[in-house]
Amino acid sequence: VVHNSVKVPHLNVSTDNIFLLRKKYNLADHEVILTNIGYFNEQKAQDDLLKAFKKVVNQRVDIRLFIVGWGRLENKLKNLAKRLGIEQKVIFTGKLTRDQVFEVLSVSDLFVLSSHWEGLAIVIAEAMALSKPVISTGTEGSDEIIENGKTGVLVPIKRPEILAQAILDLLEKPDLMAQMGKRGLERVTKYFNCDQYIKGYEAFYRNVLSR
Repeated sequence: VVHNSVKVPHLNVSTDNIFLLRKKYNLADHEVILTNIGYFNEQKAQDDLLKAFKKVVNQRVDIRLFIVGWGRLENKLKNLAKRLGIEQKVIFTGKLTRDQVFEVLSVSDLFVLSSHWEGLAIVIAEAMALSKPVISTGTEGSDEIIENGKTGVLVPIKRPEILAQAILDLLEKPDLMAQMGKRGLERVTKYFNCDQYIKGYEAFYRNVLSR
């Protein structure tokens, strides 16, 4: 198997930049930030995430959710957030540049993916490369990246109530979150770097050509 590689820019996110970003989105210093990134479609299932987040908000008021992306389901998702009564807790950023996406990730405490299916979810590896703990549905692509319980948490697909509980449980363990972030960076650096990707394809082509 030759995994896709991740090349994350080294962000120089200063204290001033973080302050400005939090000010831009009206984030209080004490608020915990969750982030989801992806196109708004049935695959990414942000509706499941919103339903889970509603349960999280019922137990924690010090929390906000960034949903980064765009797509044909945008109005449907925004309307769902309103019906759930969490529109003030959810920030739909719209389409961002790559650098802007990483800036949002840099101020995040936890990355959450609610997909119903995935290939190899590069966005998970990118979050891990920024030392962020990850909670994801256990798709075939996600479970190739995440070591459950070590670099993140895997939950069943289409079970918002379990996703919500996983979020609440992990947020109660900041030391574990920090350890997951550290291990995630180590895993991405070891298995999903550009050198590994290039060497893998070189070996593949040499194997084919030798025949």
